Amino acid sequence: MAANIYDKGKVNRLVFPAQAIRIIRKQYILLAKNKYKDYDVVITLLLMNASPSYYTSQQVTAIKKSIEKIKKDYPLSQIKEIRLCTVKTMAELTNYVNTGNRYARQIYQIGHIDLFAHGHNGDISLGYNLKDEVDNGNGRKIDVESMFFATKATFSQWSVKAFHETAEFYTWACRTGAPIEGDAKNRSLGYYIACHLEIPVYEFVRRSDYVNTWGNDKDRSYLRLRCWRFLPDLVQDIEKCNRLRVEDEKRSMAMNDIGAV
Repeated sequence: MAANIYDKGKVNRLVFPAQAIRIIRKQYILLAKNKYKDYDVVITLLLMNASPSYYTSQQVTAIKKSIEKIKKDYPLSQIKEIRLCTVKTMAELTNYVNTGNRYARQIYQIGHIDLFAHGHNGDISLGYNLKDEVDNGNGRKIDVESMFFATKATFSQWSVKAFHETAEFYTWACRTGAPIEGDAKNRSLGYYIACHLEIPVYEFVRRSDYVNTWGNDKDRSYLRLRCWRFLPDLVQDIEKCNRLRVEDEKRSMAMNDIGAV
């Protein structure tokens, strides 16, 4: 699952989906080959697109192209489909989790979730800092952000039966493992999710850090070195060298794991 990331830069808005694509390549393919080798597997990148102006059609197309490349690179017989689904409301999200839409949960239970989103003590913010306003049905305008706080109440609506007995839940949002403010037992949102769904939940107690998603200084130094090493006749052609670097960055997609702060 990839939610909205609060960033004014349009490229950085793809950080959460990029990490989702990266983890499909790194882990989900291995899960399909090993842990779930005796099952038909459907891998879904669930994109939260609460604001119509948030992810552009070009960005959604780029995500789809990345998924198609994974299909081409890993043509495994047990992977029935790798797909992109977009949800625009919390009700749609809960419905997807509980029913599976085209893939009925009675047959295709959830085996693994990685959730990339912002978070606070007590909530995972799936529409963080979105300023759009919508009609709440009673003639009043409310901001989209307030509609997309995933809390104890949200996860209590998720059906336990939708999850395989060996399922795992990884949330990469900030502070899912921190005690909820005012909670009588000083317990975290991650604790309540685990208890309700009866599966292990892995979470950050403090902040998660996506800053190196597109590469760090070491990565950029490597790309510069690659350019000079393999294009000796272009040493003076900085424009062409930079173009090669940009192509490499696009090809690599998300380059680094998420860190902790």
